[in-house]
Amino acid sequence: MGTPDQNGFKDIIKKVNMYLDNELAQEDQSQLINDINTNPEYHQILEDEKKFRKFIKSKINRQKPSPDFLKSLKEKIRRN
Repeated sequence: MGTPDQNGFKDIIKKVNMYLDNELAQEDQSQLINDINTNPEYHQILEDEKKFRKFIKSKINRQKPSPDFLKSLKEKIRRN
């Protein structure tokens, strides 16, 4: 197991990711925002994660499904 500092770092990374995914409970979210506002290192972690996510989104080219595929999918759903 890691040192307490490593465990704390892993915990804040997990909480930041949950926050950005809107998966953090309101109470935990409030605490995280307070921690971020009072700790420059935590603030930097949040900003780095936001930048990383923005970079990834900018590099992904999602193809739209063809009309035929959507029609076929809707027909299958209706049959079930």
